[in-house]
Amino acid sequence: AASSLVLSLATPATAQTVAPAESEVGEVVVTGSRIARKDYVAESPIVTVGEAALKAEGPATLEATLNQLPQFAATAGSSSTSQARGSRANANLRGLGIARTLVLLDGRRLQPSDPLGAIDLNTIAPALVESVEVSTGGASAVYGSDAIAGVLNFKLKRRFEGLEVDAQYGETERKDGRSIDLSATMGGDFAEGRGNAVLSASYMDRATVKRGTRDFFRDGGITAVLPSGMLYPDAANLPTQAAINSVFSQYGATGQALRNGVFSLNPDGTLFTVQSPIVNFRWPYSEPYVISNGNVGNPLGEYYPLQQPLERYTVFSRASYEVTEDVEAYAQLNYTHYVADQNGFGRNQAITRDVYLPVTNPFLNADVRAIMASRPNPTAPILFYFNTGRYAPDVSQDTYNVAQLLGGLRGRIEAIDGGWDVY
Repeated sequence: AASSLVLSLATPATAQTVAPAESEVGEVVVTGSRIARKDYVAESPIVTVGEAALKAEGPATLEATLNQLPQFAATAGSSSTSQARGSRANANLRGLGIARTLVLLDGRRLQPSDPLGAIDLNTIAPALVESVEVSTGGASAVYGSDAIAGVLNFKLKRRFEGLEVDAQYGETERKDGRSIDLSATMGGDFAEGRGNAVLSASYMDRATVKRGTRDFFRDGGITAVLPSGMLYPDAANLPTQAAINSVFSQYGATGQALRNGVFSLNPDGTLFTVQSPIVNFRWPYSEPYVISNGNVGNPLGEYYPLQQPLERYTVFSRASYEVTEDVEAYAQLNYTHYVADQNGFGRNQAITRDVYLPVTNPFLNADVRAIMASRPNPTAPILFYFNTGRYAPDVSQDTYNVAQLLGGLRGRIEAIDGGWDVY
């Protein structure tokens, strides 16, 4: 303000004649709010992403485009490494979680895609999206606790006329991560302009990109359980430190293995500790294990994705008809079918049905027997886990079918300069 004052004093005043701007504002429809009366509208920060910005990103999903905004935490979309997500894409405003971000379509709730009630953005027909409104303040006062982080409202084109066909292809600079996006939309008026109908169909096929294809991520994740098996300690029945020292001294190992440590086998049959301090680890580097953050594990770069795979089909249809001058009937169908292939490094599995391994098992290593015999209860079974990755990867396919059928009536009430909508 002080700078502006100085500039205004230092600059000679000039007289300007500005012609009054003539503009006519038609009907303003706020779809992201349940309260339509203007005197009830409160100040709230809203960011609107237009159609041009959405299409400028090429063959990308909606969440991939929105995650470039600072309001979003890009942890729940195509770049998520979580295999459990099954390639679902969710909005995560302010990093507060997908269950606290409300997603609307033209101001109405969508069909949830998981038990938490979260909306998968893959179920929204991208070809008809006109703009996206993002509100991160005060939304829970209107919508409830599922909007604590904010509201994301997708606004579709109200009246579509003509035919629009779109085809896009993209890949990374390393010639992987191929993505194909095809869509066709057609619509027009009927009954002398009193009605409008639109039909949109789209197809998307996105290939996976593994972490192992990038040097930076190759050893970024390791298994929690080793394929060669791991012996877990029982805090109430630990072996003696003397027995452990006696076994590891035979190996000529440096360092002291802890009595509450987790043990596994080297290729030569000797024991080593899996967690810090790591003692007597003799596996060659990356064959198949590595040491990361004080733990021994199998690198998962060939299994964890940098980009989730996805094959998606969407169909959206809507029709509206003016029953009277002030009443309009409408109906719409939103259907999405998509498939996601998941590939992981085996499963963590107990060696026996009852989880615990009896000490009488004839295949137990002699050094393991010596350590286990020093426990207060030497005949107690042993907790032994291994990962099935030594036999085969864990392959699964997730298929989703999400549908929503909507019908309703809406109209205006001139007496209060407002309207009503029942659906």
